[in-house]
Amino acid sequence: MNTPQDSSLGREVDYPRQYDASLLFPIPRAGARAEIGLGGGDLPFHGEDRWHAYELGWLDARGKPCVETLTLWV
Repeated sequence: MNTPQDSSLGREVDYPRQYDASLLFPIPRAGARAEIGLGGGDLPFHGEDRWHAYELGWLDARGKPCVETLTLWV
């Protein structure tokens, strides 16, 4: 398993030419939460991911190309 210290985060790297799943790894949150005194159970906050699609494209019902941007909150 990778860790942030062993990863390419924050380092200069060559841009990959294709998808490489080995670059992805989980970062556990429990350690950082314990450092600030938060244990298991309900947390006093909530989180969300925000994804941006800057080049969303599709064809409408008549075949006309459409382009938009998309922001998705999960």
